[in-house]
Amino acid sequence: MRIFVTGANGFVGRNFVRRMAAEGHQIIGAGRAGPGNFDRNLFENFVNFDLGEKPDITEHLMSADAVVHLAARVHVFEKTKDEALAMHRLINAEGTRRLAEQAAQTGVKKFIFVSSISVNGPSSDSVPFTETSTPNPAGPYGISKLEAENAVREVCARSDMKYAILRPPLVYGPGATANMHRLVKATYMRFPFPLFGVKTRRSFIYIDNLSDVIAFCLDKQTRSDTFLVSDGEPVLTTAMIKMIGKYMGRQARFFWMPQVLLKAAANAVGKGEELRRFVQNCEVDSSKIFSLGWRPVATMDMGIRKTVEHFLAQEAKRKASPELLTSAEALQVKTKHVQ
Repeated sequence: MRIFVTGANGFVGRNFVRRMAAEGHQIIGAGRAGPGNFDRNLFENFVNFDLGEKPDITEHLMSADAVVHLAARVHVFEKTKDEALAMHRLINAEGTRRLAEQAAQTGVKKFIFVSSISVNGPSSDSVPFTETSTPNPAGPYGISKLEAENAVREVCARSDMKYAILRPPLVYGPGATANMHRLVKATYMRFPFPLFGVKTRRSFIYIDNLSDVIAFCLDKQTRSDTFLVSDGEPVLTTAMIKMIGKYMGRQARFFWMPQVLLKAAANAVGKGEELRRFVQNCEVDSSKIFSLGWRPVATMDMGIRKTVEHFLAQEAKRKASPELLTSAEALQVKTKHVQ
């Protein structure tokens, strides 16, 4: 199979490309920066691709059997909410629509769009999210992802192209950035978490599991549909932090703080949204994709262990020679606002 992969140089993209290339598939990569020397041999071709610049890539899609769309704007850099929403819409919603239209026009058979559980909202309260839950995005990222999903459905409804829309929760694994990296680093630094007594339950998905469910949809899923994907059973946030500490050889530390003060302190330093991700329930029911025969290939225990081992190896490398970064890390720095 020949697969066109956007965001091929991001955290999820690199893992997925390695997996599919190892199985003998031909990969046309696309991203805002080149693939780097480390990954260059995995690609049949690599296309410089910026969703916000309205690129015409039909010539590169002509030979593709499927598109796996991973690229997205994930962080807010703008000063106002209106500016942030406009930029997210330009890249995530309008960019996705253009890509889907070009894919349909060139005869691509399947379009896999990795969306986000942010489409459902910041909190699942006491009932896990399912595919029938009413979308309730709270910020520019979630809003633009929902609009992108609708664009994919509309384009496919007018063509023979099938789609699979995947909504993962927080993705973790070796080399993970953003919130998961901060969580691991804070544990490494013996930072005490103000989560004592907090019973928040959240779903996560390990990077290998996400790559595997994308591959499953490419191979097995025959009708257009939307799926909420995860490792399976949600876990207590504190339990996950304790698991990180176990493999780090450092006991995780917690202390109690009134939620009102905790939220006020987080908002004061601009971390309110990040805090909400850890003190609100976000449970995902993945039984729909399970009913089709997919199962996670890795347990959370295995995923956390590999995540911590990678982090410790990178810390040791930095201490021994701080100026040395792997090509993947250097690329990550260059493309940190697009995943």
